[in-house]
Amino acid sequence: MDHEVAPREPAAPAGIGTFEAEADVVVVGGGGGGLPAALFSRWLGNEVILLEKAPQLGGTARKAAFWYWVPNNEPMRAVGLEDREEDCLRYMARLARPHQYDPSSPTLGLSAWEYELCRAIYQSASPATELLAERDALPYRHCADVPDYWAELPEDKAPTGRVLLPRDASETMSDGGRVGISTMSEAAARDGVVVRTGHRVQRMVMADGAVVGVEATTPDGATHRVGARKAVIFATGGFTHNPELRQNFLNVPVYGGCAA
Repeated sequence: MDHEVAPREPAAPAGIGTFEAEADVVVVGGGGGGLPAALFSRWLGNEVILLEKAPQLGGTARKAAFWYWVPNNEPMRAVGLEDREEDCLRYMARLARPHQYDPSSPTLGLSAWEYELCRAIYQSASPATELLAERDALPYRHCADVPDYWAELPEDKAPTGRVLLPRDASETMSDGGRVGISTMSEAAARDGVVVRTGHRVQRMVMADGAVVGVEATTPDGATHRVGARKAVIFATGGFTHNPELRQNFLNVPVYGGCAA
C-alpha cells in the first residue's frame, strides 16, 4: 500500500537549475528491476543514486514469490537441458505478440527492436544472473521441475528448467520476494549505491533536449532535484494501475492489478 505523499503533480519536464545531489546514474524505483539496475551500474564504476517513493525498498517484488525466468541458464546447461536461441525466440515472440506472430518472418512478426530486445534477454539474462549470484546480491537455487506457464505450446522446446528462486526462500516460496529484496538491498548498501526512500519522482529535468536529472517530492512536500551525468533509468513498475497501458500492452483483459 502506498504511503502518504504530496499530491501528484503534472509530469511536464522541468528546466535545468540547481541540483541538491548528483550522480552518474539515477535509478527510479527500488524493486526487482531497479535494484539490479543500480547494482550493475555501480559495478561498472558509476556513482549511483536510487530513488524510491515508498518508505522501504521492494515494490511489487517484495510481496511476490519472486520466481525469475532465465532462458538457457547455467544450471540448465549443467544438467543437459537444451534451450536453443532460435527456439526460445519463437516461444517469446508467440507469447509477446500472439496476433502478429509469424514463424516465417525473419523477426517472427515482431518489430526489429522487439526482436532485438528478445535476443538481448536470451543472451544476457544468464550472465546477469550469475554476476548477481557471484557478488552475493541474489544467490539462487534452480527450480528444475517448475514448468513454464505456457509449457504446452509447441514453440516451447524447454518446458522446464528456466525458473530460478532466491536461494534462501522457504520451501513454500512465499517469501522469495522478501529474501531477494533483502539480499540485493544489502549488496547495494555494501557496494555504495546511495538509496533514498520516500522520494516520489514527479518529473524529468531537461536541458537541450536531453534528460539530465529528475525532480522528486518527499512526504513533507519538499522538492529535491537530483542530477544524472550519464543516465536516468526508470524501473517504476505498477503499470497494471493504468487502464491505457493495460489495454495496449496486455493481451488478455485485466481490470485491475495488485502491483505496488
